[in-house]
Amino acid sequence: MTVEQVVIWIVIGGIAGILADWLVGGLRSGLIGAIIVGILGAFIGG
Repeated sequence: MTVEQVVIWIVIGGIAGILADWLVGGLRSGLIGAIIVGILGAFIGG
């Protein structure tokens, strides 16, 4: 795993978290919470 891959996972995970929070809208974890959840999901999925 290279640094570039980690950065890509963080960026894509953050975007996915924002989109998921926008689409679902029920959890209301906040923008930072959505980004963190998306990044964690990207690392687990990767």
